[in-house]
Amino acid sequence: MARMNRAEAFGDSVSGLRGWKVRLPSGRPLATPAIANGRLSLGGGFGTYEFYALDAIEGRILWQHRTSDDGPTAAVVEDGLIAYNTQGCSLEVLTTERKSVWRLWLGDRLLSMPASCAGRVYMT
Repeated sequence: MARMNRAEAFGDSVSGLRGWKVRLPSGRPLATPAIANGRLSLGGGFGTYEFYALDAIEGRILWQHRTSDDGPTAAVVEDGLIAYNTQGCSLEVLTTERKSVWRLWLGDRLLSMPASCAGRVYMT
């Protein structure tokens, strides 16, 4: 669950999983994280150029990526790729290991987060 400037995970007594909290350096409100393959992928918030991958079990920051523009949005993860857009109207795709795959400036305000299906990324 993303709330304000920290990411939180809640445990449960049945499974024995413990919750965690992580405060990101930006101190900005965060977008909703994407969860896939034991990782949380999320932007550092408007006014930042940071995108993060966290271990979903421990809350440890696995990597941090500097985006081409500020305000990385909520992301979508599929087939080892992460797609998100920025406040400056760019759609960016990274691998889940932080390698930049491609970036495309779409030229107008992006009013939603990306969606993906069968290797394609969709924006409205």
